[in-house]
Amino acid sequence: MDLEAALKQASPKSLCRIKTLLETLDEKNGKALEAACNSDLSPYSITRALRSEGLTLSENSIYKHRRNECKCVTK
Repeated sequence: MDLEAALKQASPKSLCRIKTLLETLDEKNGKALEAACNSDLSPYSITRALRSEGLTLSENSIYKHRRNECKCVTK
């Protein structure tokens, strides 16, 4: 195990799971997800709605996206 090497390769920002999900959605649903993520809806409410449609996204991904802690090129 070489933890030092692994940490040197680690990215300070993780990939944007929202961007990844947006790429799989049609235009209407993509706009709805973007609007929800940019609104004051709670991450819990957003993830529940996504799960009801068979989609998976963690609340933490929404928090990261909102704090610009992801590699989202749409921001």
